[in-house]
Amino acid sequence: MNFVLSRRVLRMGGCQVLEPNIYNVRQLLKTFDTIVYAADGVLWRHDQALTGAADTFNALRAMGKNSFICTNNSEASCRALSKKADSMGFLIAENEILSSAQALARYMRERKFNRKVYIVGGQGIMAVGMDLGLNVLKLTKASIYLRDPKTLFLATNRDRAFPVAADRQVPGAGVVVAAIQAVAKRAPFTCGKPTPYVCSHLIRQGVIEPERTLLVGDTMYTDMQFGYNCGFHTLLVGTGVSSLQDVRHALASKQAFAYQQIPDLYLHRLSDLLPFIPSRNY
Repeated sequence: MNFVLSRRVLRMGGCQVLEPNIYNVRQLLKTFDTIVYAADGVLWRHDQALTGAADTFNALRAMGKNSFICTNNSEASCRALSKKADSMGFLIAENEILSSAQALARYMRERKFNRKVYIVGGQGIMAVGMDLGLNVLKLTKASIYLRDPKTLFLATNRDRAFPVAADRQVPGAGVVVAAIQAVAKRAPFTCGKPTPYVCSHLIRQGVIEPERTLLVGDTMYTDMQFGYNCGFHTLLVGTGVSSLQDVRHALASKQAFAYQQIPDLYLHRLSDLLPFIPSRNY
């Protein structure tokens, strides 16, 4: 991907560290019609908006950028997530929320699934996701059901951790899924990021054009991999799980898949764009 950027960009192999100025930001934003944002670690942390994130998000919307929030959070419905975003000041509609729980429900509808479901997860799903009450009983029951090869094994996401503070992360749904997978000796179909399924319907409908879409995320192995899988341009921000040091490690890695998780651009925080967004300067 070739961005027309000024000299205030630090090149790191396949990644560019953007130092925002009005020229860089305007040139960058001319490239995209749609921006897909991860939620936790990009727009908010737990129940608090990151400083300047809502103003930045809304300013980009004011430019006419189509905006979606794509989250692997499976504990709440899209309605609940849109209300949460609205309470923090983000201008977003319910149908602009893309969640792993929603994707899982769509997957089951498309398969015309009408049988019983055993839930290991939060209120937003009917499969395996983040479950703060995971215990040996749940793990045992899930593994027993999965002995039947006809039983679907579905996961909302495989996130290993999510941020709850600037320097603190807690185990995510991926830990729960890995525990069940280890006992069941079966891998699930994952509906959320990094699989494209979470937004594949919008791509098919032409609502999202991958070559004109920017994915903004905070986690390399989910968000950046998701962007790569969908054919999006990718921007990693340093306010969540992955850091600039992680990018350097990926660049030096000899693992064949590591390059798929390297972002096109790195930015310290989303709000660094705010002073240079054209809608803020007229």
